Amino acid sequence: MSEDYQKKMGEFYKQISRIIKNEKRIFEDLDNREKLFSSLKIDELMRKQLIFDWYIFDYKNEFYSKTLFQHFFDTAQLSEENRRIYQKFFDNVYSIFEVKTIKMRVGCILRDLATGKEYNLRDTSVASSIRKGQVIILRLLPFSDFYIASNDGFAFSLSSSSALRLSFSINKSADENFKLTPLHIFEFFKTAEDSKHKDEKAHFINLCRMAGMTEKEIDMFVEKTKSVAENRGDYKKNLRELVTHIDPFKEVPFPDISDAFVGLYNYFISEKYPEYRKGPLEYSLLDVCVSYVANKVLPGKFKSSKAAQAEAQKLQDKWLKTPFQELDNKTPTEVILEERAALGNPDRKVKFEYDILSWSGEEEGNPAEEAFNRGVTYMQKRRFEKAIKAFKENLVLEPGNYSAWLNLGVAYTMLIDKALAQKCFRKALQINPQYENAAKNLKLLRNVSKKDMKEMAKEYRIKSAKEDDEQ
Repeated sequence: MSEDYQKKMGEFYKQISRIIKNEKRIFEDLDNREKLFSSLKIDELMRKQLIFDWYIFDYKNEFYSKTLFQHFFDTAQLSEENRRIYQKFFDNVYSIFEVKTIKMRVGCILRDLATGKEYNLRDTSVASSIRKGQVIILRLLPFSDFYIASNDGFAFSLSSSSALRLSFSINKSADENFKLTPLHIFEFFKTAEDSKHKDEKAHFINLCRMAGMTEKEIDMFVEKTKSVAENRGDYKKNLRELVTHIDPFKEVPFPDISDAFVGLYNYFISEKYPEYRKGPLEYSLLDVCVSYVANKVLPGKFKSSKAAQAEAQKLQDKWLKTPFQELDNKTPTEVILEERAALGNPDRKVKFEYDILSWSGEEEGNPAEEAFNRGVTYMQKRRFEKAIKAFKENLVLEPGNYSAWLNLGVAYTMLIDKALAQKCFRKALQINPQYENAAKNLKLLRNVSKKDMKEMAKEYRIKSAKEDDEQ
């Protein structure tokens, strides 16, 4: 039996995955649970695996009032052998372990940092990817007279492992009933991240360089952001201006730049006001809360933005006071206040602000749409330099807008820049291979001279997209 544990685990996860695939509500619930820890700075697949494992074995969902594993065990048609094997899985150990010994081609000995107990892991896949002294998040499943792993787990670097062992020895006493939760996982990653400290300013500057900004532009935005942060001002105006300096040809995702910008803003606030520093868990909970409220409050269904704002506030207050299993059955408010206390932040007010108008896209307008329409207007007035700037703004926010790429190419054609015009038309066709206007324009430019282009521009023979064309 010891040789076929991998085959048995393959069968197990195949059946579990089938339940999730066939139960839309379970799939959506799992997705919602994962959002809470979307800010963990690890590989996306690894993060999904960690949450997936916890969801199967530990999370009691509202649909079954039991864990997914218990539901599977109670309802699946299992052979006697598989039922006997899976029965043992209820005695699993989910914790953070120190690697004590590696047994070549066999497994390893792990010490549970929570209880001090040692376990014989017979899993060559895990053993081959870790080193003695590393700390690893793992679920151990009883199998015959040894343990196997539910997945490959997550192993921290040796330097981070030292910090984690020290933190665990200081903050945790031996607890026979310890069970790892997503909140613990987040705390472990925070400890590991603190041990190497991410430089928010350097991260923002690096992304700006990748996005084609000049050093002068970058320095200007860093100083502006610092000034706004130190005066506790609203950074949105600066963020909107940042859009106008990004080169869409560089294809750096704007959400990455936006996140880095907000990180820089928060960094400057914490530097100026260290007593009001906020931690990564609070920012993660903010993201989840905003997403939850935004999905519930659709401004178009309310008589006014004020009514929508009131409903958003009501939902937020309820969410902040709701206990979650992934937070050790604590409320978001309790977790945030605990984190603030650890950071020396005395602020006891937990409240997030919402920009309802920006959700609706009506009263304040949609920035991407506004930039596109502005570009069309400039084209009609033959002010092509300004049209280029407007279409670039749109493409930073909507890189998949093939009509904007077409119009940008037309503007470059009017300025007799054949290379950039062709690049834009090809980009439009890459997004929409059936886009006839882009194909026609490319064909027109194929063998033309600069003199021919001047004639084309004069006669306006190149095809552009109007505001409502093909969108």
